[in-house]
Amino acid sequence: MQTKSSKNTIITIIIVIIMAIGGYFYFTGEPQDSSSGLTSEGISDPQVAQQVASADRILSLLNQVNSINIDPEFFKSTVFRSLFDRAVNVPEQPVGRKNPFVPIPGTFVSEPTPVR
Repeated sequence: MQTKSSKNTIITIIIVIIMAIGGYFYFTGEPQDSSSGLTSEGISDPQVAQQVASADRILSLLNQVNSINIDPEFFKSTVFRSLFDRAVNVPEQPVGRKNPFVPIPGTFVSEPTPVR
């Protein structure tokens, strides 16, 4: 009888440990990918934290772009070859003044009136 109760105790302990580990992962969420080494957690300066967070976002987008697989056979298909460009040529326009806020020569500029 002692071996049966010790087996039950061991099984109970193993089940409790498994439940504790499962509860830990459930309540802490998914583990974050820390391969970049950049995290915005624990940074007191909000501007630096925003820069780090945006760098994380850029890295995740880059990883998504790198994971895209394009089948080269698509470019040989008749559907792709039937596409044509409908772009309209835009004529070159004259360039404006270097500083648009400088008064135009020969014009009168009054002083601004103070707001009360």
